[in-house]
This record gives sequence, C-alpha cells and structure tokens, in this order.
Amino acid sequence: MSLSAAETDRAEDRLVWLFTLSLIGESAGYGAVAVPNTVPMAAAGQVADPRPIRLAGALRGDR
Repeated sequence: MSLSAAETDRAEDRLVWLFTLSLIGESAGYGAVAVPNTVPMAAAGQVADPRPIRLAGALRGDR
C-alpha cells in the first residue's frame, strides 16, 4: 500500500516543523547558557582594569 501525495506532503511538513522546533530550542538553550556566562567574564575583566593604573602611580580616591 503506497501513500498518497497529500499524505507524503503532510509527513514531510511534520518532519520539517519538528526539525525547525528543535533548532529553535537548541539556539534558545545555548543563548540561555551564554548570557549568564558573559556576566562573570565581564565582571572579571573590570576588576583587573585598575591595577595597571595603580602600578603607574595613580592614587586611590580616599587618599
């Protein structure tokens, strides 16, 4: 028994839709992990910035 063209199209459309949803889910997952990981990296970069200025002879604001 062979499938009609309409049934074949519906089956293919379903597979394409599932693949599209899986790609969207994977992209959202990577984004959900990447954004929180960026915050500590940016904060760590900010902590190291004043050190060369102090080594060059700049004083703290409280002195």
